Amino acid sequence: MRAPPGPWLEVGCATGALLAAARRAGFNAEGLDVSAFSVARARAEGLIVHHRAVEDFVPMQRYAVVAAFDVIEHLPDPIAFVERVGTWLEPGGLFVLTLPNAASALAVLMGRFWFQYWVPDHVHYFAPTTIGRLLAHGGFERVATRSARKALTLNYAVERLRVSNPRQARLLSVIMPVVPRRLRMRAWPVPVGEMLVTAWRRAAAPARDAPSGRRA
Repeated sequence: MRAPPGPWLEVGCATGALLAAARRAGFNAEGLDVSAFSVARARAEGLIVHHRAVEDFVPMQRYAVVAAFDVIEHLPDPIAFVERVGTWLEPGGLFVLTLPNAASALAVLMGRFWFQYWVPDHVHYFAPTTIGRLLAHGGFERVATRSARKALTLNYAVERLRVSNPRQARLLSVIMPVVPRRLRMRAWPVPVGEMLVTAWRRAAAPARDAPSGRRA
């Protein structure tokens, strides 16, 4: 899949690591984040970042690509968010997002101990079918989902497990001292039960029946 030409917006860009990489690759990319600290750090690197909440952001232009990585599960109104992204995109623009997949094998295997069940930070959960319906309602077509991996260190994984599954965290903590530090600090691509979703904005009006994610 090739991204369409034109300006990019990353929602929830944090300190701008992805923005910087996109700009180095020649893309006209800017960001949006609610954290004053993150925005200041990104701007110090010369990046264009808007300090606004999603619901308060009024763009000065339409975007060819909007990205939202690990964002939608945090928002109280994902339906309004998807509809808002549709107004930010050019017709035929690309929406890319990652989010926890409540139907993933890891989610099923870990059950209530799945570390993506992170209340109150994660307030909505979706499966490929439900995120597809939400995007179709919001005016998107050609929705595609696939499994996503995340680069994690062993140290970070143990800290996350302390919250969601203390028993597993204790077991890992026993062997961590014998693991070489370079391996503990190395980022490994790990399947964490997330999905990467792409969808294209259509010109027609969206459907009227709205689905919703499953509340945590």
